[in-house]
Amino acid sequence: MTTPSSTENTLQTLLALLYKSRFCFLSTVRPNGHPHNVPIWYVMDREYIYFCSTSRSVKVANVRSNPNVAIAAYLDNPETGLIVEGCARLRPDLRESVSKFFEQKYEWNIQEDDEYDSLIEVEPSKLITWGQYGDGHWSAAEIRKAARGEG
Repeated sequence: MTTPSSTENTLQTLLALLYKSRFCFLSTVRPNGHPHNVPIWYVMDREYIYFCSTSRSVKVANVRSNPNVAIAAYLDNPETGLIVEGCARLRPDLRESVSKFFEQKYEWNIQEDDEYDSLIEVEPSKLITWGQYGDGHWSAAEIRKAARGEG
């Protein structure tokens, strides 16, 4: 049985892994109900996950019709999983403030990239893990608290 402090430490560790992972796999839902899964570059600011895409992409069309998404972080250990479920929304109003994170992580200035004209924000509703860090599920409130250092 895990203690509350060890659970909080595990969540902090998982968020740190999520912050530094170079890419993840984004799953969106097509209008016909079928999944669409693609690798993406992403950044984080507190608990929020951001990615850019072209406004004509399948993932943007899917988010417009169904905001439910899942993100599977790429980790070096294939026996460990880290999945975030959440709600995605287009956030053109945050493009300038989030661009510094893309610049720091990827040396990519999204404000000068006309092709990738859509910024999408994912607000996590659940984080799930298994493997090296044990089996765990955390709620949106727990993720928010840990990401903001309130734990």
